[in-house]
Amino acid sequence: KTSPCKEGSNFKNDSSPQLNVSNVSIKNDPLSNNCHSDTDDCVPWDTEMSNAPLLPTTVTTGCKDEHCEPRETSYRNLLGAKSQASKNLRFLEEGKDNGNTVPNEDADVTTADLGCQNAIEGRTRNENAPCVKSDATEIHIASDSQPFGVEAKPQPSGKGTADCSESEGTENKQDHGRTSKLNNHTLQNGTGSDPEGQASEAAIDDIVTAIDSFTALDDNQLSFKRGDQIHVISKESEEWWWAELNGCYGYIPVNHVSPKTLEELESELWQDDEYFGSYSSLKLQLEMLNDRPRTLAYRTAIERNAEFLKDKVVMDLGCGTGILSLFCARYGRPKKIYAVEASRMADKAKRLVLYNGYWDIVKVIHSRVESITLPEKVDLIISEWMGTLLLFELMVESVLIARDKFLARGGVMWPSHAKLYLVPCSAQKQYDEKIACWEDQYGFDFSPLIPAAKKEFFGRPIFNHELGLQDCLAVWETVLVMDMKRFGVEELEEISQDFEFQVTREGTFHGFASWFSVEFGGFPSTEPPVVLNTGPEHEMTHWKQDLFMMDQPTPVQEGDSIVGSILIKRNPEWRRHLRVTFTWEVLKAGVKWGTQSQKQFLLWR
Repeated sequence: KTSPCKEGSNFKNDSSPQLNVSNVSIKNDPLSNNCHSDTDDCVPWDTEMSNAPLLPTTVTTGCKDEHCEPRETSYRNLLGAKSQASKNLRFLEEGKDNGNTVPNEDADVTTADLGCQNAIEGRTRNENAPCVKSDATEIHIASDSQPFGVEAKPQPSGKGTADCSESEGTENKQDHGRTSKLNNHTLQNGTGSDPEGQASEAAIDDIVTAIDSFTALDDNQLSFKRGDQIHVISKESEEWWWAELNGCYGYIPVNHVSPKTLEELESELWQDDEYFGSYSSLKLQLEMLNDRPRTLAYRTAIERNAEFLKDKVVMDLGCGTGILSLFCARYGRPKKIYAVEASRMADKAKRLVLYNGYWDIVKVIHSRVESITLPEKVDLIISEWMGTLLLFELMVESVLIARDKFLARGGVMWPSHAKLYLVPCSAQKQYDEKIACWEDQYGFDFSPLIPAAKKEFFGRPIFNHELGLQDCLAVWETVLVMDMKRFGVEELEEISQDFEFQVTREGTFHGFASWFSVEFGGFPSTEPPVVLNTGPEHEMTHWKQDLFMMDQPTPVQEGDSIVGSILIKRNPEWRRHLRVTFTWEVLKAGVKWGTQSQKQFLLWR
């Protein structure tokens, strides 16, 4: 499994392993490398094999300083590569086994037929390895056998690029049935620009950034380095795109590239590390588990709709410890549950699933949902994504992306609906403890510090506030309604709603309080949908209520009106954070009293 690397040679050729049709299993040889030369950076055989299509043709590629330098390009080879790619993909799909591997106590639960984890998070076994499907059925590597009746030929070591190849027009014409009317436009735009119109796929023109280095494992893939700007020509599948870099063409793994710059990605990565890191702690997981109204609402919804879950496919997004997956497995008996968790809590969830005997139903996937692929659509997406002001942390974005990507026609989202409520309120205790106290500190007047105290203590919402019904100055209003089957990701960028509250009792207006409710509908059950409400008239949850304190207390009387609007905008840089702006004024008997006021709150940046 090695090829000689002559000193001073610019080109390396070896025989890449081919699929053995008669023995379907993938095994890596950890003891053998493509090259033993100290001067050549060859790909080791312990690199995970890609599920990208293999091309059984001879290609000679020049590699200098890890950049592809083609000697000669064959247009027929390029188009033949894509034709053979489709055959190979079909072969792999037909040959795979959907069985499950039984894990032991020292091993992680095997996730069947899933794409590899996000390259950004660095969880792959080798950072240069492309995605690989993990399944109980493996594919044995056999260099002495060639699929599809094609004679085995030498192939490059993988450091070069598939499509920087020598011309073999006559042979490829016979193999692929192509005509001689091939030109540079076809090469650059893939099969979609076939002059004969045989392919319907339209060519595209996107530039993406490599977020991680990738070394081609066969002559049908494109090698690149982190930071390279790659031209995407056609999007062949959800996992592989046809692309060009420095005049070389080949398939690239989708989870190694991004339309954003490295600077943008590094900022988001830091935020994700912060976010997912917090959910890796048992302290936070225990707080959620101990929230009985929250946890029991989900369990009750599952129990009431168990008959609709039987033999269905479920995704538990942000599964944490896996409690919702275990509820579904016990009461619903679905065919399969994909429990997706991006934090390190996924490792603990795997052990809990195994320990409780549901490894055959629940497959824990340690990855962001944006990065995975599934072998099938799901009938239910269940997730507990709600945060401060309902939306904070923006986990809901991942839920909506999963919906668009994985939910089957007629599938159900849980929660199915969400509502955000707002009410003007009194909060005298909070005002006295944080602001009025500066007027007298041990006989001294510290009131010059009041403006700074208002900014420090009331510049962000108080998110663990316990609102009493007696503190509500009016009947609350609904300022946001989300139908989770129809709400769009783009709508998260900015949400605005007017309000008009009729004051029902005399008091001091200190600010606004908010909370939310979610509903678990969607199945044709004869019972009413389960509702989880975090408001002051319901049992307390770990969310409690959120309090937005205004800088200046305002006395109000019954019959007065508080009119204005709330604007919720997503932070353009800290994408999991929000900026909330209240604009309001008090009307007495329908007449303005004072001036219109406005205040912005940060959640949390």
